[in-house]
Amino acid sequence: MISRIYSKILEGISLEQAIDFTVQDCIHDNILRDFLIKHRSEVVGMLLEEFDMEEYIKMERRDSYEDGKCQYRIHVIHTMYQKNIPAESCINMLDEDADFVNHIYQLCKLHPDWNDSNLFDAVESN
Repeated sequence: MISRIYSKILEGISLEQAIDFTVQDCIHDNILRDFLIKHRSEVVGMLLEEFDMEEYIKMERRDSYEDGKCQYRIHVIHTMYQKNIPAESCINMLDEDADFVNHIYQLCKLHPDWNDSNLFDAVESN
């Protein structure tokens, strides 16, 4: 639920509306449906009291930092692929996870026109 609330806030919706929409969405998606129908006002009230914007900002920063690290890893691996460096050499030189490197190399082979951003989006969607 919290991630749904965060997403709605990022869309520019107020905290109260984000919580209300999220509860509605969860009921619609059969997530804790019976409980939320029965205790909706208590859940909304609790979320309004407990939601910590500072913690949300910290979480967003952590997520952004992790995304940046992943984008850099993809950039380096993509560059090595473009320089025809074998995946095994890339794994050894970077001391990188073999599955991750092989996945990036496979995406590069399947989509030679993709840039780092496309590769990152594909990795994130898995």
